[in-house]
Amino acid sequence: MPENIEDVQVLQVIFAPRAVDMSRLRGRLSDEEIEAAVERFYINTELYLQPGMLQPLGMVRMYGEDWRLNAMGIYYRHYFSPHWVTDGRKLWIPSFEGIDWTVTAEKHRRERAATIVRHVLDNEKWEKSEYAWDADAWADVFGKMRDDPAVAVDKRRCYFWEGTYREVSRLMVKEDDTKIRYRTPDAVFGLATCKDQAYQLPPELEPDRLRALMAQPACNLASDPYLGGAALGFPFAVYEAKGWAGDPRVARWQACTAGMVYLNMLEALALKPGCEEGSYQEVDGRNWQVFALTSFGAHWHVLVGYKRPRRADEYAGFEGMSDEVFIFQRLWSARVVTERKAWELLSLVDQIHEWGVTHFRDRVIRHLRRWHDFSDASYKKNAEALLTVPEPYVDTETGELIWSLLDPELPDWADQLEAPTKAKLKAEFQARSVEEFVAQGWTPPGLEADKLLLFAQSIRDTRNGIRLLGTRAYPYDDDMNDPESSTLVELSPAVVSEIIEASSRKRRRTRKD
Repeated sequence: MPENIEDVQVLQVIFAPRAVDMSRLRGRLSDEEIEAAVERFYINTELYLQPGMLQPLGMVRMYGEDWRLNAMGIYYRHYFSPHWVTDGRKLWIPSFEGIDWTVTAEKHRRERAATIVRHVLDNEKWEKSEYAWDADAWADVFGKMRDDPAVAVDKRRCYFWEGTYREVSRLMVKEDDTKIRYRTPDAVFGLATCKDQAYQLPPELEPDRLRALMAQPACNLASDPYLGGAALGFPFAVYEAKGWAGDPRVARWQACTAGMVYLNMLEALALKPGCEEGSYQEVDGRNWQVFALTSFGAHWHVLVGYKRPRRADEYAGFEGMSDEVFIFQRLWSARVVTERKAWELLSLVDQIHEWGVTHFRDRVIRHLRRWHDFSDASYKKNAEALLTVPEPYVDTETGELIWSLLDPELPDWADQLEAPTKAKLKAEFQARSVEEFVAQGWTPPGLEADKLLLFAQSIRDTRNGIRLLGTRAYPYDDDMNDPESSTLVELSPAVVSEIIEASSRKRRRTRKD
């Protein structure tokens, strides 16, 4: 401790932003002053995590969540610059520059903008809850995407793996096992996978085929952030809303965390199936991006994010820091209380929508084709092995032909999933294997191909996989994840009929309800 004040050396002066109390500020400050206050609070800190540097506990309390995200690899830049898009990445950026918002062609968008402002002013007047802001955003801002049959919009849970973090340093505890966690954004925007009578769904986006990619141990490719699902394919944007009682920083943290998950999914899609890590289908295989939108009452932010390896000046290789980073840059933000600002927001959202259903969608489908080919070949290989190890045999008591299906051993990362999700993945693998039997022209005596296909669909419908009636354990050596612990489920025509009937009863109950 220095004896004299003259011996104290000031290294850094940091001004902490104040929390924004809209109930107090509205009416006392101008819209411009309120906007500036929200922006300062949204940034929170421009001081990124510096591993190895001891920080005061007060700063850890203020900035700890941002620093924890830095350790995970998530960084926020409050200003967009092409020079910050490094490592060979090229981003598509929406813009309303050069568009005259007063022309006739923009009439409909101006009308939508007027609706937004009317609802915003009403929400502020009556200080409505987060639900009102969220509901108006779905209808007024994202209505066109919601009505597009090519887009799936949902409040969709996303899973991610995260280690524990040290309380003060905010670094990851590398030796700790990672745990599966989840976030549920207010809205996720991805490619539609459900069939619509008025819309021709590409075969690459059929839900059963996407679930088969996830269930096949040789692929394990997730298209839906809700693991085991296939209602939404490969998100390209996420939205988080906060009302006046909320915290705009939390909206950013949550949206960027979801964006990290989506970028990881897209990079996995870009890989060559069955090849070593880092081998991509296309030259620009790592060049993916997602958009993150947040709102705090009437104040909106539009961010773009991409993924790249962590650089040396970002503490690459430092224990407790991720190997890759996810950079999210602000493209636009404003307090949307005028028709002009509402029009700007709609212009950006509509462009993101158009990009999502054209360039992004075409690229996803192009990559999926190769994965589906690889998956089909893998299921064929599994089916061929199941017809020989062991060979089908006749039960001496019943005279029925006994044949087997694999009860697949899921990869290690699936251990922490809920039991219904794991059962759903196993059911999809089993159903796809049965379909492959039929495709190869093999059906057991006493079963027609049509009934066998109905059996496959029944396995999916029950979502429990085949109930293990008298299972026998066999060593299964077919490049599975854990062949020693895999088991084969013995089947007979009687078991097939029982499972079909169970599925039929379930459908009848559903219709009755």
